[in-house]
Amino acid sequence: MDDVKMQQQIDLYTGGISITPVIEEIVETDSEGYYVVPDGKHFVTKLVISGACVASDTCLPMLTLFRPLIWDSDVRNKEKAIEILEARINEMEEDIQTNGHKYTTTRIESRYSLSGFVREQWYGVTQLMQMRRALAQIKDNFTDLSLRLVKMQDALKRGHRNGMLMSITGDKEALTDLHGPTINFLKSSLPLATQRTRFPNFAEVEHPWVPKGMHRVKEEFSVETANQAFTVPTRVNHVAKGGVLYEVGERIPGADMVVTQYLGGYYLYNELRFGQGAQEAWAILDLDSGVCIYQSDRDPNIFSTLDVYERGATWLWEQTHNGELPLEAQGAVIGAIGRMDASIMMEPNLLGKASLISYLKQDHSEYKQRWRDQIIASTADDFMKMVERLGSWGHPSVCLVTSQEIFDTIDQLDFKISRCNTFGYQC
Repeated sequence: MDDVKMQQQIDLYTGGISITPVIEEIVETDSEGYYVVPDGKHFVTKLVISGACVASDTCLPMLTLFRPLIWDSDVRNKEKAIEILEARINEMEEDIQTNGHKYTTTRIESRYSLSGFVREQWYGVTQLMQMRRALAQIKDNFTDLSLRLVKMQDALKRGHRNGMLMSITGDKEALTDLHGPTINFLKSSLPLATQRTRFPNFAEVEHPWVPKGMHRVKEEFSVETANQAFTVPTRVNHVAKGGVLYEVGERIPGADMVVTQYLGGYYLYNELRFGQGAQEAWAILDLDSGVCIYQSDRDPNIFSTLDVYERGATWLWEQTHNGELPLEAQGAVIGAIGRMDASIMMEPNLLGKASLISYLKQDHSEYKQRWRDQIIASTADDFMKMVERLGSWGHPSVCLVTSQEIFDTIDQLDFKISRCNTFGYQC
């Protein structure tokens, strides 16, 4: 089918089909089953194709469309490759301006774990630069790039079946209706696998990207400053600061999720939204790297925001040093549980994705329950322990999305920061 016919088929039988890369760190726990910071060498990398359909009518046609999309597409179509890249570049350029916080957070995370580094390569500003270089390569020499695409498509076709996973979300009646179409798809539509070697369990075996990936991480960040700004046409800023709170193998208490919920939802929100006019502010605790990130969205300020971040540990001490949790901190317990269990209230497609991610991460229900128990049992002593960590976090870094005009006002002697023009080919 040509692209018009294919789009007509997608519109007829589905609510849309998407294909996205996913990289997820496999959770690590200690001997008691509590989360610890993983060593960054055990993760899963997948391409996920997803779609929505009416179980009794359109699921079989939708599943039938998966094959031509994934395995039978003409990857040597130069005009289509150019069209796709130009569209994605335009989308990302606009997204960085309006949702800059996604790119600052992703960039900060890339500094502290290999999986975060790869995610930034796939979803961050680095991806935008790669797409621009690929577009230039296509126009000058499509042969080399098309050979890469052929090899990628071939790898998908011949991969061992144990590397494939199907996840279906629906009510009991829908799952019953889907039994026949699913069997038909698995037996008749999937190409025959030719790879005899099974994919290993990456919770037990180091991922093959680790040696080269770790080299790339050290190579890139050895020549970059800890602070970086992405410049775009904008009148506001997106300000992120992160640092290491936990080393590899160290347990991350569930109570510390409550602390970040309290800091983000109360302190940062009040100081930055009501005090300075930012649109939003929050704090993140990344279990994959042991890193805490403060983030503001559409912020009129930079350095006053960084000052607010710096005062976070002091403010937390003032609230809890008397041995009691303020009412707002008790509410943060509920918020932390809500953030953890938000998938319960999700739409079916989002619930299905959350379930799939948990499966890939090998994040079992008993681990989550211990985590909930720790969250609920949070005390003022737990908050005070977090004060010590926040007051001395390791390897801090800052990332901004701002304008060239605002960047030019920064005193480099007072605050050393490098600039990356998002309309270029390389940072």
